[in-house]
Amino acid sequence: MGLLGQITCQLLRANGCQVFGIDLSDRLVKLADSSSADLAINRADNNLLEACKNFTQGHGFDAVIITAAAPSNDPIELSAEITRKKGRVVVVGAVKMDIPRDPHFYRKELELRMSCSYGPGRYDEKYEEMGHDYPFAYVRWTEQRNMEAFLDLLAKKRINIKPLITHTFEIDKAEQAYDIVLGKVQEPHIGILLSYPENTKKRETFVPLKNSQINQINVGVIGAGSFAQSYLLPHIKSFSASLDTVVTSKGITAKNVGDKFGFGNCSSDKKDVIENERINTVFIATPHSSHAGLTIAALENRKSVFVEKPLAVNEEQLVSVIETKKKFNYPLMVGFNRRFAPICKQIKAEFQNANEPLVINIRVNAGFIPKEHWTQIPEIGGGRIIGEMCHFFDLMQYFTDSEPVKVFAECIDTTNTQYTAEDNIVVMVKFANGSVGNLTYLANGDKSLPKENIEVFGANKVGIIKDFREGVLHKNNTTKKLSSEGKGHKEEVSQFLEQIKEGKDAPIDFRSICLTTLVSLKVKDSLSTGLPQEVKL
Repeated sequence: MGLLGQITCQLLRANGCQVFGIDLSDRLVKLADSSSADLAINRADNNLLEACKNFTQGHGFDAVIITAAAPSNDPIELSAEITRKKGRVVVVGAVKMDIPRDPHFYRKELELRMSCSYGPGRYDEKYEEMGHDYPFAYVRWTEQRNMEAFLDLLAKKRINIKPLITHTFEIDKAEQAYDIVLGKVQEPHIGILLSYPENTKKRETFVPLKNSQINQINVGVIGAGSFAQSYLLPHIKSFSASLDTVVTSKGITAKNVGDKFGFGNCSSDKKDVIENERINTVFIATPHSSHAGLTIAALENRKSVFVEKPLAVNEEQLVSVIETKKKFNYPLMVGFNRRFAPICKQIKAEFQNANEPLVINIRVNAGFIPKEHWTQIPEIGGGRIIGEMCHFFDLMQYFTDSEPVKVFAECIDTTNTQYTAEDNIVVMVKFANGSVGNLTYLANGDKSLPKENIEVFGANKVGIIKDFREGVLHKNNTTKKLSSEGKGHKEEVSQFLEQIKEGKDAPIDFRSICLTTLVSLKVKDSLSTGLPQEVKL
C-alpha cells in the first residue's frame, strides 16, 4: 500500500470494484483504510485470512494485484491463498516469484499475469518516438490513452491524491527530496512533490564552459555519442583545431562531453553550432536520417562539413545535398574511414598502375541487430544497407579507381519475423573500367569468425585484409605479411582537417561520395524489383 498501491486502489474503486488492502505498515494500512480501500488490514494481523473470507463472502478474491517491492516470496504465496478458484494474480511490483504449484495455483487453476509498464506502445520506438499511434478500434487502451483516462479521473475528482502527498520541496531543494527517496534520510514518505516558482524562465540552451583560444580551424560538433567520443573527438582534439561548441540532444550529455574533451561551450540546440559565426568546421554524428538536413544547413552557413556515414537515406535527400553543395562549394567529407586505413593504402599501392580490371570480394560477418534498434528503423537509421554497407561500396571505388555503373542484389528469404532479411545479402557492383566488386554481408553468422575479410584480385596478385588486424600480399609465388594499425579513423580526421587548413577540398572526391550513397540506395531498388539497377548521377 505504498504510492502505487494506494493509487491502484483508488483506480479500482473508481471502476466500481470493492477493494481490500494489505500492507506490513500500520501507517500505510491506516491511510488506505481512510482514503483508498474499502478495508485495509496489516499483514501480521492474526485475523487477516478470516477478514478476507468475510470480505469476499467466502469465495475468495476475483483478482489480487501485487504492488509490493520485497525480496520475500510471501506476497505470491498469500495472493494464491486468498484468490478464488480460477481467479487472477497480477504482479506489478518487484517481488520474489517462486511459484508454488500446490496447493493453490494448481488446484485453483489460477492465472498469473505480469505487468510490464504503462500500456501498449511502451518501449515501441515507432509509437513513443515517431508518433505512430495504434488504431483506436483495435487498441482501445494505449500508453497515451491510459494517461488521458487517469488525468480525466483526477479532473473529475474521482481520484484524490492529496492524502498521498507527504512532502513538497522547492526545486532548488530537490536534492533533499532525493535523499529521502534514496533512503539517505530516514523519513516516512509516500508522494513527494517538487514545486517551481511562478516566474520560472526557460533555461538557456547555450552554456559557456571555459575561455578557449580560437585557432584557424574552429570546430563545432553535433552529436557526441559513444562513436564520436571514441573515434572522432580524440583525433580532432589531437589536431591543432579549437573545440568551440558541442551539441547533444540532452544538455547533461553535452556538458559532460564538453568538460571531458575541453570544449569552450556546450548546448542542446544545433543552431548554436550551425548559426555560430565563429565556427568554420562542423562534425556531424547524429542519427542517420538527420545527416542530410544538418549537412545542408551547415553548408548554407558557409562551413566545412565532416558528416558520419551515410550522407543521405533516400534520393530526395541526396539531390538536396548535391544542389546545396553546388551553390555553397565548401568542403564536404563523409566518414568512409576504411580507405584511410594504412593496410588499405599498402594494398592500393600494389595495384595502382595495374591498368586492368580488379575483382574484389568482401565478406562482412556483421552480427545480428534486432529490428527495434534505431539503425534498423527506416525513418531514423535507414537500415544497414544505407547505414553500414556504404563503407564497402566506397572501399571498392577506392581500390578500382573507377565509378560504379550497375548494381544487383539478392537477400535471403525467411519467415522468421525476428530477422531482417536484407541484413543477409549478396551485392554485385560493376565498375566503368570493367572491375567487379562482390559484397557478402551477413547477420546470421557466429561471433567467433572475424568481422571483415577483404580480397583484391588482379595483375597476378592477391591482397587480403583480415579484420584490419593483419593482411597478406600474394605475388610472384611468395607471401608477404602486411601490418595493420586500425581502420583509418585517425587518418581520415587528420587528413580532412589538414586539407581544410591548407584551403583544399575534402580528401574524398564529392562525386565519389555521392556515387557510394547512390549505390546503397540502388541496392534497395534492386531488392524490391529483382533486377540490376543502373547507377547514374
